[in-house]
Amino acid sequence: MPNSDPQRLVFDPRRLVPQSTTAHVSRRIGATCTALILGLALTTGCGWWLRITEVSGTVKVDGTPAGGVQLVFDPLDKSRPRALARTGSDGRFQLGRQGPGDKSGAAAGKYIVRVMSDTDGGEGFAIPPEYNVRSTLEFEVVPGTANVFDIDVESKADSR
Repeated sequence: MPNSDPQRLVFDPRRLVPQSTTAHVSRRIGATCTALILGLALTTGCGWWLRITEVSGTVKVDGTPAGGVQLVFDPLDKSRPRALARTGSDGRFQLGRQGPGDKSGAAAGKYIVRVMSDTDGGEGFAIPPEYNVRSTLEFEVVPGTANVFDIDVESKADSR
């Protein structure tokens, strides 16, 4: 008949250790390994969600505030979520992001910014491809700073 005593002795080459102690040590080693892996993940860039930063600004087309324009901030680092905004009638925007959570802002990093007319209520601005499908607008979101981006679109841009 097996002994049900939790203090049953288990042979250890160095010493005799109660079994309840070895189980406690195993749990402690497991917790330590988990903490180390999590810490390593956060320090190697996997913790982008901890660096969400508020981003705002204005969009003008030919010097006029552009209401109802869609903005897409596509991250250069594809492991980060895309951020989106729609301008108000005064051309101002506040970014929100796609992905986990409902927090406004964008993850720290570099973005290609695409400006698009909103067919569902935009004010009919003609946005050339240089600002959307062939955009070269690049902005960097930096934590701890005011990330205010003012975008001036020229509707008569080169459309080769």
